[in-house]
Amino acid sequence: MIKNNSPYTKAFLAGILLIPVLLMVTTFSHARPLDDKARFFPVNGGKKSAAQKQSGYATGYGYTRAGALSDAIKNVPKGATRRAGKFAMEGKKWKCTIKWTK
Repeated sequence: MIKNNSPYTKAFLAGILLIPVLLMVTTFSHARPLDDKARFFPVNGGKKSAAQKQSGYATGYGYTRAGALSDAIKNVPKGATRRAGKFAMEGKKWKCTIKWTK
């Protein structure tokens, strides 16, 4: 073994000892599929059908593009994923439109 007692050496040796454990866990984690009663997640992978999906647009206004973007983000529902915003100048204000899906 290495006789150096520095913290870096100790961390290195701990990492070396951890490698066989990680290999064993990754090897046997997918050995047998679980029956439907023991699953934590739905069998379909949690994907929603087209009838369950919701989508819409959030609009925000501001004197700068950043202000319009932050105002539009505030209007996106919680838990929704958002796409990139589109900007347009309306008078002296910027308008930002974001498409979201949930």
